[in-house]
Amino acid sequence: MAKNFEYFDFVPRKQFEIGANELLSKICKKFPDSFSCEARCTFFANKFFFQILFRDGENTISSQTILDPKKDQTNKRDWQIKAIEKMVLHIQKQIESLNSPEYKNKKAAS
Repeated sequence: MAKNFEYFDFVPRKQFEIGANELLSKICKKFPDSFSCEARCTFFANKFFFQILFRDGENTISSQTILDPKKDQTNKRDWQIKAIEKMVLHIQKQIESLNSPEYKNKKAAS
């Protein structure tokens, strides 16, 4: 399973790259080996497009966000890491819903 972000059209600051990959590694540990992981960040049209995607044969769990340096609060050096932290929380909520009795009952009934 991929445990590093791929970056397109920009070179991340070292501090950001390390922090982003640490967060990705933590969330990857919550998935079974049957899942594949893709994590990428693209800089396009003066915006950062982040995506984390987990897939297996039946399920897809993902989170995306777009950061606009002209609109977002960029005065702190961790503004991009904060966005990835929110994405990880979003993925954790999706994992919880897949493990819920309601989802398991619905899947067993189909």
